[in-house]
Amino acid sequence: MGFLGPLYLIGAAGVIVPVLIHLFGRRRPRRVRFPSLMFLQAAQQRRRSPLRVRRIISLLMRMAAIILLAMALAGPLTRSGLLARIVPDGQVHAVIIDASASMSALSGGVSAFERAVVAARGVIEALPSGARVLLATAGAELRLVGDGEPLSHAEALAALSSLMPTEERGRLPDVIARGLDLIAEADGAGGLFVITDLQATAFDDAAPLADLPSTDVVVVDAGAQVGGNVGLTDVTVTGPAIKGRPLTFSVRVEAWGEVEPERVPLSVEGIGETVSVGVTPVAGAPAWAEVQMTPDRSGVCSVSFSLPRDAMPLDDRRTASVLVRDRLRVLVVGDESPTRYVRAALDPYGDDERTVIAVDLTSPTALADADLSRYDVVAVCDAPLLPKSSVDALAAEMADGLGVLVFMGPAAAANDYATRVFPALGLEGLAPGAVTAWPDGVALTVTENTAGPLATFLDPSAGDLGTARFTAARELLVPAHLRSAIRSRYEEGTAAIVEGASGRGRSALLNMAPDDAWSDFTLEPTWVPFVHQLVYHLAAGRNALVMAGAPGEAVVGTLPDGVTEAAVSSVDGAREEPLPVENGVWRYTPHRAGAWRVSVDGEDISAFAVNLDRAEMDPARLEASRVRELLGPARVTVIAGGDAGRLASQLATPPTEVSAVFALLALLLLACEAVYSLERQPAADDSAAASEA
Repeated sequence: MGFLGPLYLIGAAGVIVPVLIHLFGRRRPRRVRFPSLMFLQAAQQRRRSPLRVRRIISLLMRMAAIILLAMALAGPLTRSGLLARIVPDGQVHAVIIDASASMSALSGGVSAFERAVVAARGVIEALPSGARVLLATAGAELRLVGDGEPLSHAEALAALSSLMPTEERGRLPDVIARGLDLIAEADGAGGLFVITDLQATAFDDAAPLADLPSTDVVVVDAGAQVGGNVGLTDVTVTGPAIKGRPLTFSVRVEAWGEVEPERVPLSVEGIGETVSVGVTPVAGAPAWAEVQMTPDRSGVCSVSFSLPRDAMPLDDRRTASVLVRDRLRVLVVGDESPTRYVRAALDPYGDDERTVIAVDLTSPTALADADLSRYDVVAVCDAPLLPKSSVDALAAEMADGLGVLVFMGPAAAANDYATRVFPALGLEGLAPGAVTAWPDGVALTVTENTAGPLATFLDPSAGDLGTARFTAARELLVPAHLRSAIRSRYEEGTAAIVEGASGRGRSALLNMAPDDAWSDFTLEPTWVPFVHQLVYHLAAGRNALVMAGAPGEAVVGTLPDGVTEAAVSSVDGAREEPLPVENGVWRYTPHRAGAWRVSVDGEDISAFAVNLDRAEMDPARLEASRVRELLGPARVTVIAGGDAGRLASQLATPPTEVSAVFALLALLLLACEAVYSLERQPAADDSAAASEA
C-alpha cells in the first residue's frame, strides 16, 4: 500500500491525546460522610472492574479512529483487488496496442497482433470495476478508437474485434508520451498499458521522455522470438522509362538473424511479363539482383517483386512504379551541318513508330524563344556563341530537371562558355583552352563509375569506346570540385567528359566535336549507343521529383510551373483524391504500401511507390531492462505476455485511492465509541447501592 500524501501520516501521532485524557482526565473520588461504609464499599467493588475494561476499549477505539483519519488524509493507494472494488475506480486507463507492420509477424501460425488483442482483452477485464478505458492503436502515430472519449469495459471489449494491424513503422516512445498526455488530461488519471512485440527499432530515433506525469506504464510483451527473416529492402530504376526500351531494376535483399545462405527465387511481375531470378540472402550483408524488363505500353506501370513467404510476410513483397513515356524529346542547338551526326544517332528512323527519341533543331539565337518545358534534353552542338537570353532560359529550365549536353568543337568560343555558360549549367570553374592536336590519334577511356552516364560501357559486351581515334581536343582545366565528376579521359590525360548539375537538372561537357572534324568517333558502331546513354542519363532529371516514404509518412513531389491542382490515385484502381498543393509542391500521406499515380487534368505526370520501412523488417527485440531504461522517468513494469488468463493473473491491479474507506471506518469507530462509552447515571447507581444497604 502506498500514499498520495504520506506527510499526513504524521497526524497519527495524535493518538497520544486520548491516552493523556485517559490518564489525567479521570474524575476524582468525592468524600461523603456516612455512618457505615460496609455496603458502599461492596457496591463500588462490583462497579470498578467492568468500568475499567469499558474505558480501555473506548480508549483503543478513539486511538484507532485517529489513525484511520490520518491515513484517509494521506490518500492511501492499494493494489488489493478486493479492497479496491469497495470504492468504484472511476479512473481513466489507456490501453495502446502496437499496430505497426512488425506485429504481422507469425509464430505458430498466429500473428503478434492477434496475441496483442487477446492480451488487451485480459488487461481490460483485469481493471477495477468502474474504470474507463482509452483504447488506441499505434503505428506511425497514436489513433484513438471511437471519438476519443473513454469507453466502458463493455464498449472497450466490443471494440477490440474491429482493430487491424497497419503497414506503418512503430515509434513507441513518441506514442507512449502522447498516451501519458491523454491520461493526464483526463478526469481521473489511471495507468497506461502498452501491448507490443518489443521490436528494437520501434524505440529508435526518438527524443528522450521528460516531464512526464507520475503514471504507471505497464508494457505487455505479446511478441515472440523470430529466428530469422529475409526481406526486400529497396528497388531502384536506372534511366528514364521509355516504351519499347529495356528498363533495369536493381533489387536489394537483406537478411537478419538465423538465415541459411541458400538461393531463393525472386519473382518479378509487371510491364506485361513475369520473370524469376535467383538471389542468395546472407545475414549482415545485402544481396543484389538485377532484372531487365521492356515496357510494352506507355503510362503508369507498376512492377511487383516477391520472395517466398516467411514468418514476416509483409516484407516479402515490394513495388516499383514508373511513368513510361512513348519517347524522349531532344532539342538540338546549332547549324544543320555540324549537328547531322548527333541528330542521326538520336533519331535514326525519322518519324517512325520505332523512334524512342524525337528530335527538333533550332539556332542559338532562337533558343530563348523555344518552349524548353517540352524537352527532356537540350544538345548544344559546337555553337559559337549563346546569347544571354538563351543561357538564362537554359538555367531556369535546369532547375526543373532539364538536361543539357554541350559539344565543345572548334567553332565554340571557349572564353564565352567559361565565363557565362558553364556557371549557369553547374560547371562553374571549368575552363577550356587552346586546341591540342594528336597527329597519331588517342583513344577514349571510361572512368570506373557505376553511377555515371557511361556505366553501360564498363561491360565489354556493350561496345568498346577505345576503338575510336581522336586527333584533337581542347586543353581543359577542371577545378577541384569537379574532378570527381570526370566521366572519361583521353589516354594522354586530358578530360573528355565532365558532368555537372544545377537544380534537378544534369549537364555534361563533351570536349570533342559533334562531327568528324576531330575524330572518327561518329563513324564507329559505338557512336549511337554512346549518344543515347548520355541522353538517357541527362533526361533522368525530368522525371517529376517525388520523395516517397513508407506507409504513414508524407510523400512530397513537385508540379510543373503554373499547375495548382492535381489528384492522386493508386494504380490498382482506388478512388482518386485531390492533392493539397502549395507553392508548386504537393504532399500526400498514404497508409498502405502500393503504387500510386499523380495526374493533372486527367493526364499522368508522375508515379511513385510506397513500401514497408526497412526498420520494420528487423526482428531483433529489446530486453525488459532496456525498455525501462529508454522510458526513463515513467514507472515502467514489463510483463511477459501469454494467453488472456495468464496475463490477467500476472497483471497487478492498478493502484486505487481508497481514502473514503478509511474515513468511513474512522467515523464508524467514533460513533460506536460514543454509544459504547455511555455509562449509567451516577444517581441511579447510588440509589441501588442504598437500597442494598
